[in-house]
Amino acid sequence: HAQMGHNDLGDFYADRGDLSAALKSYVRARDYCTTSRHVLQMCLNVVRVSVLMGNYMHVTNYVSKAEQTPDADDMPALVKLRACSGLAHLDNKKYKQAARRFLEATAERKVPSDPAAAAAA
Repeated sequence: HAQMGHNDLGDFYADRGDLSAALKSYVRARDYCTTSRHVLQMCLNVVRVSVLMGNYMHVTNYVSKAEQTPDADDMPALVKLRACSGLAHLDNKKYKQAARRFLEATAERKVPSDPAAAAAA
């Protein structure tokens, strides 16, 4: 399971603060992604480290790649990706697009407006 090995190595480097090495490990995992879930996780890892590095071009590219992944229905991951996309738009001074992405992320969380209904669920 080379893909898992690259992810674990990326996590190790990220935990140690070596974001450049973490990014390389996560990107190498791409060649071994065999399912939509693997691709989505790889994109999320690359986006997370890229945000920390301030590399918003990578953020934009990998958010797009994740959103084009078939059967990408992991809602918490998609919410994070949309929020990170909003950060990338902010960095590029595209405020209207940033606001749209933040609203998409918020809308997809599907937060109930009635606290009693949320407690009953």
